[in-house]
Amino acid sequence: MILASRNIRKRLWIDTDVGFDDLVAIWCVLAGGIRSTHVKISTVGGVSTANDGAAALRSFLPATQSVLKGLETSSSTRDEPEWLPRSRRSFQDFARKHRSSQTGAVATTGRSDKRQNKAGSLTETPQEDTLTMEGKHQSDAGSADVLLSSPDKGGGCAGPCESEFASFLGQWEDAVQDDAGRGDTASPAGNSRNESPIPPVDILCLGPLTNLASWMQLMNSHDEHIAAIWMLGGNLGDRDVAEFNFSWDPHAVQQVFDAAVACKIRLIPGEVSDRAYVMRQLGDMDDFIATLPHHDDAATVDLRSILQWDDYGLFSDPVCAYVMEYPDVAQWDTRHVVVDEHGCLHEGTKESAQIQIATQIDLSGYLAWLKDRAAPSVGK
Repeated sequence: MILASRNIRKRLWIDTDVGFDDLVAIWCVLAGGIRSTHVKISTVGGVSTANDGAAALRSFLPATQSVLKGLETSSSTRDEPEWLPRSRRSFQDFARKHRSSQTGAVATTGRSDKRQNKAGSLTETPQEDTLTMEGKHQSDAGSADVLLSSPDKGGGCAGPCESEFASFLGQWEDAVQDDAGRGDTASPAGNSRNESPIPPVDILCLGPLTNLASWMQLMNSHDEHIAAIWMLGGNLGDRDVAEFNFSWDPHAVQQVFDAAVACKIRLIPGEVSDRAYVMRQLGDMDDFIATLPHHDDAATVDLRSILQWDDYGLFSDPVCAYVMEYPDVAQWDTRHVVVDEHGCLHEGTKESAQIQIATQIDLSGYLAWLKDRAAPSVGK
């Protein structure tokens, strides 16, 4: 179980396809002290299915942490990458080994219909969150780099129904109202973002953008409540192979980029977060992993056990989470970009989406940040 060590004022929505790097990123963010009532986690199909990801997170995280099962991705523009089945099997093995030992976490059987979430969760279907690691990839790849445009209303990614959307927003508004009722915050009425102590929401996207695309109408109508959208994905334009998150649902990427809230995107592309980039700055990680604190019970989840199982957890998503907390470590460039049918980004025109992209990241403090976040207690 991951327990927060400090109390900070921030509101955060994490959207994840739950691989090892996602798990490390989520661990580090929650261990930084954010209150469980101030963070929502939703799962999306990608490295894990949305169902499997939700089941795994509910077994690892405290029962007080809201985990919402989001959407699967119905199609992708290229064949399933060679590493994906192997990664899914490895994560399945890890989850099965550790979920049964988490005595302080949510049980895997005997849940209520709301599965230990607060009332009105994004999805309340019972008897569903068992680990299957089932593949659901369908390929309709084309050979040409066709640029995408947002589909007409009713096309593209199917979003949750209106009532589920409303309940998700209602949970968030209730949390703000609860704070105001305790005297933590001033009334938001008539206050600008800078005048009101109620913090806006940061969105941390660690997987394909299927959920985010389906939430665009809601987000556009509440854009004043959104501080920034931190996004791991895409490329800087000098790679022939698309980054996984964007390649898994390119139409969703274009929908998000075409939305009014796209001006709040802070994109962390693969070239500045992958294994090669991190190791060029920091060298081999084996010795570092061995220095992390470790629980006496070998079956209990901690940061070291995750990284010893799969050291890819050090790369990609946790780098994005690190930049979210320390934006000044990145050099930012505002670029007009377009998305092709494979999820690759290309230079666009002045009419194209304008996105802030991290072109370099100073990782000199990254290992210290990871080690600090490895310190909080694990389990009861």
